[in-house]
Amino acid sequence: VCSSDLGWRCGICGGKVRPNAKGRDRLSLDHIVPISLGGPHKLANAQLAHLGCNSAKGARATFAAQLRMFG
Repeated sequence: VCSSDLGWRCGICGGKVRPNAKGRDRLSLDHIVPISLGGPHKLANAQLAHLGCNSAKGARATFAAQLRMFG
């Protein structure tokens, strides 16, 4: 399966995530609301992200992310 057929998108930047990417473009699991800010370690609080985007986000949560998480 070609990675373009998977439709994988970074939950932070919206860019395509390729499963075989290297470096900052490789895939990672992001906690939408970081655990350090009280976010649960549950599937509902997880999203696919580029490693670089996830690293840049750090232990921050956006208001939009919190709305998606808690409705």
